[in-house]
Amino acid sequence: MFQSSRLKSVVLSIISLVLLMGIGCTRLAPKSTGLRNIHNTYRNEFDQYLRLGIPAAADSREETIKRINSASIDLTRQAAFSETLREIRYYRVMHGESTREAAHLTVLEGMIYLQTGQFSLASLLVPEIKKAEALLSENSGSMARDRLFAATFEALINGWGAISRSERRISNLLSRSAATPIATVPLYLQLANASTTIGKELETLRSNKKVIYQPEVDDGAIYLATTAAIFYLHVGEVMLFKYPDESMKQQRQEEIACWCEKGRLLMAPFLSDSEKRIAEGVDSVSAPPGRLRYLGWYKYLTGCAGKSPVTTCQAVLPSNSQ
Repeated sequence: MFQSSRLKSVVLSIISLVLLMGIGCTRLAPKSTGLRNIHNTYRNEFDQYLRLGIPAAADSREETIKRINSASIDLTRQAAFSETLREIRYYRVMHGESTREAAHLTVLEGMIYLQTGQFSLASLLVPEIKKAEALLSENSGSMARDRLFAATFEALINGWGAISRSERRISNLLSRSAATPIATVPLYLQLANASTTIGKELETLRSNKKVIYQPEVDDGAIYLATTAAIFYLHVGEVMLFKYPDESMKQQRQEEIACWCEKGRLLMAPFLSDSEKRIAEGVDSVSAPPGRLRYLGWYKYLTGCAGKSPVTTCQAVLPSNSQ
């Protein structure tokens, strides 16, 4: 009888413990479930609005540069990602802003401001995203992609910010003599250093085979590689002012080709062999619209680099930018 009562007591204790654990899980589940839903919404809107953040490459260099400049100052895209931002606001009201999950939302909010051309708002979040990065420890899926975005966030701001100012800077340069290209120095260094920072993070990512092949991480990696390639292309555009004379046409072409090759090499590891064949016109297999945008850039950079590309460009960069 005593043993029976004791057994019942043990069973009841186990049931109580399980119930308590269940209650705890139900309290925690809404946070992780809500974050997962926001990630899904962001990824859908990311695909939908990719054309705004990554302009399409054109057939000519002049038109391609024009599209890049237009994208960096296109105010109409600020209405994008409205559903993701709405869900982020709701999540914060329900669960607060001091949790590990909320750190991911800080990164997403910053990326949205960046992708919609709101550089002032994005810049204000740099300190917060640096703090958030320390909390992003998970190493899979959307969580790993967020950490990648956090690590490259300031470089993305610096690069797109330089491009958004480039037309005004270049207009000012046109009134200077060829011997005093003062304003080109900080501009091309800012672009080149942004690309280098992104490239180093992508190289680290490539060493982790378990992570790089996850779809969410792959989406983020090819987006960053393409963006860094665009920055490199713009370095070449700015450096053309080293060769103001028409007799230097060959040097101009070589300078542009070199920076195009640097961009192509950044993108190549994140495209499959079949995708490269599509970009080169060898295969005609269809691809999702977002991937086609990236393939268009790879095709442009390959053609721009030429058949005998070089990667030692004439621009004198700091040792950590080579």
